Amino acid sequence: MAEFNKRFNSIHDLELMLGTEVRRLKTTSLYSAAYGYDNRTLTTQPVIFPTEDLARQYPLHSETNLENAYVSWFATGSYTLLSRYTFGASVRWDGSDVFGVAKKYRFLPLYSLSGLWRVSNEPFIQNSSASKWLSNLALRASYGLQGNIDKNTSPYLIGTF
Repeated sequence: MAEFNKRFNSIHDLELMLGTEVRRLKTTSLYSAAYGYDNRTLTTQPVIFPTEDLARQYPLHSETNLENAYVSWFATGSYTLLSRYTFGASVRWDGSDVFGVAKKYRFLPLYSLSGLWRVSNEPFIQNSSASKWLSNLALRASYGLQGNIDKNTSPYLIGTF
């Protein structure tokens, strides 16, 4: 990650940040079920299912391997003039195998634009009686496209053998 903060001529403030994130999650789980446990012999009773379909519905043993990879690049910046007017922007590209195989979804761009007017720093407020009871008044506006990775609806490869 890289950051840059600079003040110019006592009235201009510029802040920039660039970064990246790379991560991989790998999970392995085992599940086993047994019925009819006998304390004396330390054994269980075998389960005999009447049909193969019923046996598939209630597995006695399963193993799950799950692996997801993510890579992201992001940048954000803001410019402030006279400690009153701030303009900001951010952009992020996320890539992951949970987004599916379609090329148009591999890297999703997310962005936002924002503006702030710190009214309480205006001379007409600071030179009035309102400055005694009004310490911080700001108006903000923003627009952007944001998102989350929904693990419940992501396209996983499901295989049985």
